Amino acid sequence: MTNVLAAAKDQRAPWYKRLPVVAQLRRSVGLQRGMLVTGIIICLVFLIAAIFAPLIAPFGFGQLSGAHGSFPRQAPPSSTHIWGTTVGGYDVFSRVVWGCRTAISVVILAVIISVVVGVTLGLVSGYLGGWLDRILVVIADAVYAFPSLLLAIVVSIVISGASRA
Repeated sequence: MTNVLAAAKDQRAPWYKRLPVVAQLRRSVGLQRGMLVTGIIICLVFLIAAIFAPLIAPFGFGQLSGAHGSFPRQAPPSSTHIWGTTVGGYDVFSRVVWGCRTAISVVILAVIISVVVGVTLGLVSGYLGGWLDRILVVIADAVYAFPSLLLAIVVSIVISGASRA
């Protein structure tokens, strides 16, 4: 009976209180709440920077010169270049803001690909079963057992070594 009352109470609550993030925020306490709020704020800042990149960034992603000529190389922060410039002469702040847009695109693409591949493999494995299911489970166990940081280091070494060859 209490579940029915709780469900009725939830239906009377405003829409924003029924959001999973708000429900999680209401259940959290102490350090957990602080970390949750901090993470939400960082994600929102990141999304706002990605959405409004053309309005926030003073220069384009690959822009090497402005109204006063070419940008100086490795310039310290100034009124023109808030975070300075790189060795190549790019404005650091503009590249970071435009990089938010690229990062969001990569995240969305990775999630879409992983969902499509994961659901497809799960359906095939569940429907066919047998030896194919066992092989897919062994592959999944091997991927989960391998430390992701070590994998990232190995991949970066392979990529950097391949570009020098």
